[in-house]
Amino acid sequence: MPARLQVSDHLLQRLSDWGIQRVFGYAGDGINAILGAFQRGSGGLQFVQTPHEEVAALMARLTEVGKMRERTDGAPIRRAMGNLRQVLQHRLTRDDVGNDTLLDVAAIIDEAAQKIERL
Repeated sequence: MPARLQVSDHLLQRLSDWGIQRVFGYAGDGINAILGAFQRGSGGLQFVQTPHEEVAALMARLTEVGKMRERTDGAPIRRAMGNLRQVLQHRLTRDDVGNDTLLDVAAIIDEAAQKIERL
């Protein structure tokens, strides 16, 4: 007879379905069943035991910040932002820039932002 899945196994499977790869935690009385699910390999997640709850929270936050930075600080994005900054500085510092030009530039940037939001 196959072993029955416990609630803790379902919990880890759901976290895995959501894209979670690593769980930081502090072992204690209330999570022994969950630790058992980690030992059984439920969800394929990695449990990182920390010496204190605050350390676990900090490590989880730093992991999230690292993932966000990978998504938002890639070389192509830095290059494109640098190009935009350079062209704006070059074009908007010329003497012949009028209010209409400033409004046109703002409209182009707004349109680009809207397209990015729709991606």
